Amino acid sequence: MCGDETSWTTLTFAAHNGHEAVAQLLLERDNAGADRSLVFAAESGHEAVVRLLLEWNDVGPGFSEALALATERKHETVVRLSREYKERLSGVILSLNVH
Repeated sequence: MCGDETSWTTLTFAAHNGHEAVAQLLLERDNAGADRSLVFAAESGHEAVVRLLLEWNDVGPGFSEALALATERKHETVVRLSREYKERLSGVILSLNVH
């Protein structure tokens, strides 16, 4: 398990335990900890929560760690979702640079 539980937020607990609806409500209130929560959801293999956090688009430095943990734990769908997100993000950045 990543991190020490004293630094967890309500969102990280929801993400780690796969509570998509709770995570959605928390994101709508305050998305503090969304990046770290992605790591916890990916590590645990919670596809729906990973998808939610990626769609929320508040992904920061934790993205690489999340992808690495999902790969290490063989959460294939989470890895695929993460790679697809990365490809979409790369396409957006390229299109911004063109204009």
